[in-house]
Amino acid sequence: RGLTAYGASIDTTRLYKWLGVGLDKYGSPRVGAGKHIDSIRCWLEAHPEIQKGIVGIGLDRCIANENFKFCMHEERGRLFHANRPADFGLWCLERMQTTTNKQATRYLLQEAVDAICYQRGDAGLSLEIIEDIAERESVYKEWLRDMLVCPVDAPEGRFRRNQRLRNQKEHAEKQQWRLVIQSHQAELHEGRVPPGLLCDLAIVYFGSYIGSKGDTPKKRLSNFLDNDTSLVQAVLAGLCRTLQRDDIPTVTETIELYQKGQMHPLSRPFLAGLEEITGSVNQLSDTQIKQAVAFYLIDGTGNEPAWYKVLLLSHPRLVAEVMTAYVTAAFRSDEQHVVGLYALAYFDEHRQVAKFGSLDMLKTFPVRSTNQQLLSLDLILRAAVCNADRQALLLLIEKKLKRRSMNIAQRVRWLAAGVIAAPNKYLQALAAFTNAREKRVRQLARFLTSRDDQWLPFEELPVAVLDLLVRRVGQFFAPYELEERGTYPPEMNFSQLVYRLISQLGSRAESESTDVLATLSADSGLQRWHAALQRAQFEQRAVRREASFRHPGIDRVNAILNNLSPANAGDLAALTVDFLKELAGQIRNGNTDDYCQYWNEKEKQSNRQLSSPKHEDACRDALLSDLKRRLGPLDIEAQPEGHYADNKRADIRVSFGGTNGFEVPIEIKKNSHSELWRAIHDQLIARYTREPRARGFGIYLVFWFGSTETQPPKNGTRPRTADELQNCLRATLSVDEARKISVCVIDVAKPELHTGRSR
Repeated sequence: RGLTAYGASIDTTRLYKWLGVGLDKYGSPRVGAGKHIDSIRCWLEAHPEIQKGIVGIGLDRCIANENFKFCMHEERGRLFHANRPADFGLWCLERMQTTTNKQATRYLLQEAVDAICYQRGDAGLSLEIIEDIAERESVYKEWLRDMLVCPVDAPEGRFRRNQRLRNQKEHAEKQQWRLVIQSHQAELHEGRVPPGLLCDLAIVYFGSYIGSKGDTPKKRLSNFLDNDTSLVQAVLAGLCRTLQRDDIPTVTETIELYQKGQMHPLSRPFLAGLEEITGSVNQLSDTQIKQAVAFYLIDGTGNEPAWYKVLLLSHPRLVAEVMTAYVTAAFRSDEQHVVGLYALAYFDEHRQVAKFGSLDMLKTFPVRSTNQQLLSLDLILRAAVCNADRQALLLLIEKKLKRRSMNIAQRVRWLAAGVIAAPNKYLQALAAFTNAREKRVRQLARFLTSRDDQWLPFEELPVAVLDLLVRRVGQFFAPYELEERGTYPPEMNFSQLVYRLISQLGSRAESESTDVLATLSADSGLQRWHAALQRAQFEQRAVRREASFRHPGIDRVNAILNNLSPANAGDLAALTVDFLKELAGQIRNGNTDDYCQYWNEKEKQSNRQLSSPKHEDACRDALLSDLKRRLGPLDIEAQPEGHYADNKRADIRVSFGGTNGFEVPIEIKKNSHSELWRAIHDQLIARYTREPRARGFGIYLVFWFGSTETQPPKNGTRPRTADELQNCLRATLSVDEARKISVCVIDVAKPELHTGRSR
C-alpha cells in the first residue's frame, strides 16, 4: 500500500531505504514475504525509471566497498528479481560515460553485454554500439574482449582442432562416397554392384559406420549420402537385389568361411535386403531361406530380426537344418559363443526348431568338453528335454552314457536329463553317481537351474525325483540371502531350486508326498531347510484335505438340514461353537449362577464366598459336562485330553463317526495364563489341527475371570472385557487361519468384576 502512494516524482532514496525492509542480512527476500514481494516486483516493473534510480543509488553506495561485486549483488536484491527495464542496456552505457570509478564502469559495461547475451533489457542496443563506446578507451576494449571471448585451455584447444579436422575429413569422405555411388547408380538398380561396395553400404545401413547418424537405416543412408533421395533409393534397391545374385555362397561355403574366422562380403548386404522385404520373406526359395539363416547365425549380432521370427514359425525344419550345421561347426572350432542356443532353450517361438534340431545338435557334441562348451550343452539339453521326441532322446542318452571317456560334469548332465525323461530308469543311477559328492551335485544344480528362466517341468516330476533332488542339492546348499546388490552367485540359484522343489512337494495331494515331507523334515542333513519343509507340510495337508473332500449324499444333506449330525470337520466345528455360545450365554445370564462352578468357594459365617478361579482342568470338566449333554443326542462325542501329533494332548476332543469320521480339538486357557497369546499358534495350530481327521479345524476357548487377571499382549493394551479379548485373539489369525480356527471367550467373572459379555 505504501508503494502505490509514490508517483513519478518519487524520492528514490527514501524508496530505496524502504525497499530494504523486506531483505535479510544477506540481501535476499525474507522468508514468508512471498505475496508482498510479488506485489513489489510488479510495481517496480511498471516503473522502469525508478528501477534505474535504485541501481544508481546502489552504485554510489558500493564504490567505497572493498568487495564491489558482492555489494552490488546485495543492492540488486532490493529489486526483488523484477524484470529489467526494456532499455536497461542503453541506460547502463549512458551511466558508464558519466562514472569515474573503474569498478562501477566495468560493472555497467558487463550489464550492457549481458543485456545483449540474454536478450533482457536490450531494446535499441546492439554489439556495434557497445564496440563503438569501447573504442574510446583501451581499457574498455580489453574489458569487452574478456567479456566476449571464452578462454580455452591447450588440451581442449587440441581436441577442438582435431574434432574439426575429423569433421572435415568425414565430410570429404562422404563426398567421395557420394561420387562413387553416383557412378554405380544404374548398376545398383540392376544388382551388378561389386560385393565390396555393397558390403560397405550394408555397414552404413546397419549403423556400424561411425559417420552415419540416424535411428533407422533410411535415415542413416540419407545422412551418409547428403540427403540425396535418388541415391538412397538406388542403394536400397541394390541391397534388395542381393537376394537374387548368383554369386551368393552356399550354406556349406558360408560355414567353411566361418570356421576360418571369415565372412563373405555379400553376407551383410543379403541381411540388409531381408530387412527390406520382411513381409515377403516366405516367398523366398528353400535355398534362399537356408542362406539367410546361415548369414544371420554367423553374423552373430544376437538380436532376432522380424524376418527370422517369421521363418521360425513357417519353416522350422529348414532353420533347424542350418542351425545344426552351424552349431556343429562351432563345437569343432571351440567357439565360446554360439548364437541362438539361449533362445532355443527358452523362447516359445523356437520350440519347433528345438523339436527338429536339438537331438542332431546333441549327437555332434564332443564327449570331452570345455567348461564353456558345457553352457551350450545345458541349453541344448534343456531344449531337447522340453521339446524333442522322448523315445529318440532316451536312445541318445543311453548311447552317450556308454562312452567311458565322457568327463564327470557332462555325465551328470546326461543322467539328469535321463531322470527327467525316464525317472524309473535313471533315478538310482543319478543317486549313486552324486551321492556325497559336492562337486557332482554342483554340476547337477547348474544344469537344473537358470538365472533367467525356470525351465524345469516341476509339475511333471514324480515325488521320488523331487525327494532325491531336495536331498542332494539341499545337503550342500543352504537357504541363500542376497548380501550385495547386483551380485547373483550360483548358490542363490541353487537355493531357489530347493525352495521350488519343496514347494512342489507341498502342492501334491498324494500320500506319498506326505510321507516324503515327513522323512525330509527328520533328515539331519537338511536341518537348514527345516522351516521351509514345515511350511510345505502345512500346505500339503491343506491340499490333501481339499483333494479328499467329497460332497455328502442326499441322506447326509437331509440330516444336516435337520440339524441331526455334522457332515465334515468344518460342520462339526461350527456346530460345537454354536453350543458353546449357548452355554456362554447361560453361564453369564442364567438365573442359576452357573459361573460359580468355575470359582473356588470358602465359608464365611453363614454365607459362601467366591475366593479364587479354579484350576484350568476343573474349569474344563465343568464345561465338558454341560457340553456332553448337548452333543450326545447327535451322536457326537466330547472327551477330555485328545491325543494328537508328537504325543501332545488337546484339552477336549469333539468327534463324530468313529475311526472313519472326523474330529475337532479344543484348546482351553484361562485369561490369566502366561501363554494366552501364543497357545493358539504354538499348540492348537502347530500340534492339534495337524491331525488328518481334524482337516485343520480347531477351537480356542478362553475362560474370562476379569480384566485384572488378563495377561496383556506383547505389543498392545490389556483387554477390558471378554469381547475385547475375543476380538484381539481373532486378530492374531491370518485370513487363511481364521477360516478354520474359531475363538470363543466365556465370561465367568464374578458380578462385581463383570464388565463384558461373551459372544
